[in-house]
Formats: sequence, C-alpha cells, structure tokens
Amino acid sequence: MKKSTYMLIVLAISLFVILSLLPKKHPTKMPADIIHKTYSSDKACLDCHSKGKGKPQSKKHPIKTENCVKCHNDKTAVSVR
Repeated sequence: MKKSTYMLIVLAISLFVILSLLPKKHPTKMPADIIHKTYSSDKACLDCHSKGKGKPQSKKHPIKTENCVKCHNDKTAVSVR
C-alpha cells in the first residue's frame, strides 16, 4: 500500500478516537424533591422556569419550547446533586 493510504487509515482511526472521547451533553434529571415529584406537565415546569419567574431557564438552554418532562426524565438525563 502507498504511504498516503496508511496516513488516511491513521487519520480515520485518530478522528474516531477523538470523537469518542468528547464529552456528551445530556440534560439534567428533575430533582427528586417534594416540589418536582408532583410535576407531570410542561405547564407546571414553566410556571417556575420560564423567563421572569423564580428559576428561569438559562440563556444557553437549547430548547425554549415545551417537552420539559420528556427531556428531563429521559434515560439519558444526568442526576442532579
């Protein structure tokens, strides 16, 4: 094989390794406290977490629409400590 073929193989393997080591962003799980245990709708979440409320979503929050319960109770969500 040519030298360029070996370089392409090495580049592909290193790219795969680098991409697999990048951090994965997952949403946080809803806290398991008394306030959040009763929430089952997005409206209940947005009563506190919309703009101008007590604990609004950060400006970096990726989605400004609903689906709070689905996203933050998903199996990929990370526990909050």
